[in-house]
Amino acid sequence: MPRLNRFQIMELYKSDIISALKEQGEILGNVDINSTFFLNIDEWKLPKSTTIHDFFEFLIDRKKILKPIELASAKETITKYHFSDVEVNPLDLALSLYPKVYLSHYSAVSLHDLTNEIVKSIYVNQEQSNKTSYKHPKLYQENIDAAFSKPMRETNRYFDYKQQRIYVLNGRYT
Repeated sequence: MPRLNRFQIMELYKSDIISALKEQGEILGNVDINSTFFLNIDEWKLPKSTTIHDFFEFLIDRKKILKPIELASAKETITKYHFSDVEVNPLDLALSLYPKVYLSHYSAVSLHDLTNEIVKSIYVNQEQSNKTSYKHPKLYQENIDAAFSKPMRETNRYFDYKQQRIYVLNGRYT
């Protein structure tokens, strides 16, 4: 009997592979897939020559278990993966972009049913690190007037997914 190759072995463990990935969540990043692979390579009895590239090839190209989602902003491109049989919820996608982000602004208002309007954009906040050297300056009316006389700041850190725009804001550490 001929020896099985790495893809045939992965096929034998396909249900275990899917279960292990689903424990990571519905939307996965490279880190989630890599850690699942390296934590289970021995359990799935994969040859030591099996690479993470082989694992991705099996999941995406050969078996279509996962589908990639490419999100691009002006400064970066993020690739996430979702299970082929699951429709992606844009809120879940927004919350998976970075660690420790949370819904903010109008998205949070909508989530808590505090509006009847249809939300067209999603806002998530990614906290900045604590700035220990930050001092609270005194407020002077002329500085406040000067700040409000300028155009409002707008973020250019956003991603488009289907018909929605996901804005990533950086809130001050609180």
